[in-house]
This record gives sequence, structure tokens and C-alpha cells, in this order.
Amino acid sequence: MAKAGIIEEFVTPVIKHLERAEKQIVNLKSGDDKIKKKFEEINKMIKDKKTILTKRKEWEGNIIEKFGVVEQHIDNILEDKECNINGALEHILTALKEMVEKETTTEEPGEDKAQIPKYERGESSKTSATELEDSMPFVAKIIETLDPQFKNCLYCLSMFPEKSVIKRRLLVYWWIGLELVRAEWNNTAEQVGGRFFNDLVDKGILIPHKTREHNKVVDQCKVQPIIHKKLISSARRKGFILEEINDNFLKVCTIRGNELDVGAILNVNQMYLKSDVIRKSDIKNMAVMQVGQWKCVDCHHIEADKTDFLNEPVPNLKYLSLQNISRIPELPEPIGNSTSLMILDVRACHNLEKLPPKIKSWKNLTHLDVSMCYLLDHIPKGIGSLRNLEVFKGFVIGSSGNKKWCRLSDISGLSKLRKLSINIGRGSNVDDEDSSSLKHQRNLKSLTMTWGLDLEENKPVDQEQESKTMVPENPPLEQQEKTPIIIAPVNIFPPENLEKLDLICFPNAESPQWMTPTGLNKLKRLYIRGGNLAIVSNNNNLQGAWKVEILRLRFLKNFKIGWNDLHGIFPEVECIELLECDKITDFPLTDQGFWFKAKQEASPGNNSADETFIQ
Repeated sequence: MAKAGIIEEFVTPVIKHLERAEKQIVNLKSGDDKIKKKFEEINKMIKDKKTILTKRKEWEGNIIEKFGVVEQHIDNILEDKECNINGALEHILTALKEMVEKETTTEEPGEDKAQIPKYERGESSKTSATELEDSMPFVAKIIETLDPQFKNCLYCLSMFPEKSVIKRRLLVYWWIGLELVRAEWNNTAEQVGGRFFNDLVDKGILIPHKTREHNKVVDQCKVQPIIHKKLISSARRKGFILEEINDNFLKVCTIRGNELDVGAILNVNQMYLKSDVIRKSDIKNMAVMQVGQWKCVDCHHIEADKTDFLNEPVPNLKYLSLQNISRIPELPEPIGNSTSLMILDVRACHNLEKLPPKIKSWKNLTHLDVSMCYLLDHIPKGIGSLRNLEVFKGFVIGSSGNKKWCRLSDISGLSKLRKLSINIGRGSNVDDEDSSSLKHQRNLKSLTMTWGLDLEENKPVDQEQESKTMVPENPPLEQQEKTPIIIAPVNIFPPENLEKLDLICFPNAESPQWMTPTGLNKLKRLYIRGGNLAIVSNNNNLQGAWKVEILRLRFLKNFKIGWNDLHGIFPEVECIELLECDKITDFPLTDQGFWFKAKQEASPGNNSADETFIQ
């Protein structure tokens, strides 16, 4: 359908919707000429600018977001008695002016543009049945214009409740598990999925809910309300069958296409897992099992009474999440024997004590997350044979000489490993071979090292909650970062190609000898959180200057450095975060604790520094 036709199908219902709001409000506030004039201005702007809007190159990618904002504010005017009518109308005018001015004006360098207003966090759709029916043809056309691979990724979102806030990583893992995205050329499947996610955000189909302050990456999102409503019906027509399982708030999605016949299970709101929560027949063709926690808001702990359903073989299983489920001391044998498994997430399974001995079966595993499993004191030696492993979070350096336990040197042959996090506990055994085992990992770009914690520190405990969940007593992250154990090895040498280094609870006052600008000459992101570090040494500039662009310093009670000294050590830094670093008090930070380098082009004859404090 031509753009003009698509616009006509969508703009016309919005105009009708606006007319209903105008009639209702003007009748109630007959003496308010300002409100009447604003309605007239909005009507005129929409009707008179259709031609300009039709010419916009990015129209199809942004129309949903922009007019979704307009319609949301109109809904608020109609249905919310406490709505600020003037404010809502101003938001509508701002959005419309932005749409029009972007194509009708020439943007001068440095010109400030009004920001497109977004849906408020937690705000849900209030679209009535009549308006929804009017806009559905347009939404259907937008979905139909997407690439088939995009559409399949989009249909997965129909499983999540309308108001859900969904993590970027979760969606990408689903797409990988359902084989909707695959590795392409030099890009991993996760990178391809990340590109798809960004495109859906750019098209306005996904609404950013949380953006990482330090790098502006969208971390959490919501589905546009009108899109979500249409997705359910569209997904069914394309073979995505949605149903509830035993009224246990678990939904199953079976995808049936020309060659695709796999399924996915989502734990919508089940807090207690019992043996009958999922039928054996529902497991058979599952490729994705999201049994654990996935919510970003209103999240809750999950307790497993019985997990008999995990004892059933699942031959097509690609992605399994048991995140934040207690009372699972070990993984059932069928999971350990799974040869198809690609992603395993058992993060924060606080009772997990060991991984399956037959871990070698996970030949296709690319992602393994065992972080925050505090009772896990070692990793089976077979992990070194998983040649496809790309992301490993929670590797534990054991304190024993047990030959069945994996050592750091055992994973040196994992050539595809690009992200690794290591837990170094009290008495961890690190010999010379372990110390240098990571130096030649050319693809390893991100390394997190956490030193052992003193869990004997007193902390307030919610006794009632503890008795309900039966979770071992473990401190929150803030306390973990503040209570390090001094005796722990620090002689683990990272690879030269490393781009991100995250040190948590570093036990010494001075930075390790291997931490130099020349030894880590490609490092762009440096995070230091908690511990006793007081100084980052650059050996009196003999080692050159760091190329770090993002520096995050958190919970460093002994760390002290001046503003000029820091910039001397990190001259290329563009973003600095400080949180509870008591001895650093003179930095020009935002209320959120950040400083950003302004990227401005110096005008001729202007020799002033281009670094400016951005509030």
C-alpha cells in the first residue's frame, strides 16, 4: 500500500478520536478559549500536513511511535478525570510539530530540537474498542511490511502480557532459542538479535523503558499498546498458537510453519512450582522454557516444590531459564544430557550446589550463566570441551586440588569465548599456568573478576521472607562490594585485546601490576566496584595514557584522586560515574552521579577545551 494510503488509514481514525475529545472537553469547559484554540490548531496541523508527512523518508518506521503518543494523550483526555488537559494538548502539539518540522526545516549544527514525548513508564493503553478497531488496519499493514524474519521475532512478543517490561537480553535469547536469529558472517547470533532489537526500537514498535545511563543502550522495553493488541490475532493466523496451561499462569506458544514446529513456555506469574504445573505432553517439542524469573518490575522470588517436569527429556530444548528459583540443589539428569541446549540461565539459583557431571554433552552451548549461585564451589572439568561457548558468567576458581574440578587453564582452549566472569574465593588455587591462561584468548572482549566475600558480616534480614523462600543468607550487591576478603589471588592476566574490564571487591590498595595502559591498550570500559583500591597507577606516565572512554567507580571508600589527575591518567574518557566514593568530592556530576564529555566542534579561533559539564 502507498504511504499516502497508509497515512490516510491511520490519520483519519486519530482525527475522529480527536474530534470526540474536543466535543467532550469543549462542552465541559465552554468558557475556556485557550483549550478550544489548541484543539483547532491540532486539527489543522494534522489535516494540512498530510502531504508533507507522506514525503517523509522515515515515515513507516516512526509513524507508530509518533501517532501512538498522540493517541495516548487523547485517550488520557477522554478517560482520565484528573488529566492535565492543557499539558496533554501541549504534548500533542510538540509531537506533531516535531514530525512536520523535521522535513520542512533545515537543521543547523547544534540546533536544539524538542524531544518527542514517550509513554510514561508503567502507563497502559486506554484505547477503547471503537478506536482500536479504527487503527487495526493500519497496524496490520505495518506488520505486513516487515521482513519475514522480523515478523517472526515480533510474534514472540504476543506471549508477554500487555504491560510487561521486557529485557533486551531476554528477547534475544528467545529468538536464538527459537532459531529465529542465527550467526551471520562475523556476527554472533546474539549480535544479530541485538541488531533486530535496535531496529524494532527505531521503528517505534518497541518503546524504550530503561536506557543505560553510561552508554545510552536501551536495556528494557515495552511493546506499543496498539501493536500488542494486533500481534495476538496476527500471530494466531501465522501459526503461533497461544494457550494457558492448567490455569497456572503459564502459557505455551507453539510455532508451526513450513519447517518450524517448536514451542516455548513462559512462567507468567507462578511463584510456587509444583509437579503438576506443566504437563509432560507440553514439554515434548519445547525449544524455549522460561520457567524462572524474567520480570523487570514487580518481580518475585520463585520456589520449587517439585520439578518433575524437568526430569523429562526435551530433545529440542535450546534455551532454559531457571533464574531466581530456590530449592533446586542440582540440575536433573535430562538437562545434563541435553545435546541441543544452547543457552542455560540458572542465575541466582541460591540452592544450586553442583552442575551435571556429564556437562560435556552440551556441545552446542553458547551461553552459560551460573552467577549468584553462592553454594556452587566448583565447575566440572568437562566445561573445557564446550568449544562453542561464547558467554560464561560465574566461573568459580575452586580451592581444592580435585582433578575433576575445572581450573582456569582448562578453559584456555575455548576460542569463541568473548565474555567471562570469574569468582575468586577465599583460598582459591591459582598457579602460574592459571595466571597466564587468559592472555592468549584473542576473542575475549569482556572480563569481570569478583574477589571473595566475607559472608559473616551482619546485615538486616527479613526473617519472614527468609522462611518463605528458604534462600541462603547472602548480602545484596552493595554490601558485597563493600565487604571484601583480603586474602585472594590477583595475579590473573587478561588478554591484550580486552575492551571491558570489571573489577569487583578488589582486595589490594594498589592496582595489579598487569593493569597498565600498554598491557591493555584496547580497553575502552573500566569498572571498579567495591574493595580496597586506593590508586590506579600509571608508573609516572612511563606506561603511557589509558584509552578508556567509560570509567565507573562505585563503593570505593579508600579511592582518592583529583579531577585534573584523573583526566591526566584517562585523557580520552567520555563518561565518568561515581557512587559512594567518599574521598572524591570535587567532581562536577549530574544528580545521577555522571559526568559526560560534550562533543562540540570548536569554532575558528576558539582554543577552549571541548569538555563541558552536561547536566
